[in-house]
Amino acid sequence: MSSHTGPFESSSSPALRGSVRRRVGYAVAVAVSGVLLVLVNAVPGWRAVPFVTAEAVDVIFLVNLSLIVGIVVNSLNAVFDRRWLRAAGELASSTVALVMLVQLWQVFPFEFADPAVDWALILRVVIAFAIGGCVASMIVQMVILIRIGSRHLPAAPGPSSA
Repeated sequence: MSSHTGPFESSSSPALRGSVRRRVGYAVAVAVSGVLLVLVNAVPGWRAVPFVTAEAVDVIFLVNLSLIVGIVVNSLNAVFDRRWLRAAGELASSTVALVMLVQLWQVFPFEFADPAVDWALILRVVIAFAIGGCVASMIVQMVILIRIGSRHLPAAPGPSSA
């Protein structure tokens, strides 16, 4: 048996390959968020979308904040790639996204011209699922952080033998 690896095989450990894949994913997420940030804010930006109304100005700050938090979190993850940092970053990202989605729900800066399809209802359902996803993510990330933190607590003293 040869220990030679082919051009598409890696001799690195699965953990290292997983780390590299995650870091590439973080870099892609940073790039996509950066492009979205430019598209939303460049002229004409969000104003060019025909079904977005002028009330969108009331949510643009939170959309931008959500994208910026995502860029910061994914940049940190790309550099450090630590489980506790990923969980804390996901918790921060999900929290900001939740605030943005609730504001989006309340303002609902959309107007659809096609009466044949109830696009407003469809979009509200999508926003509701996204809100639920943010809440679920926040709960999961808090549990992960608690579990990571509890591993680093000093052991409780055992019963004394008096």
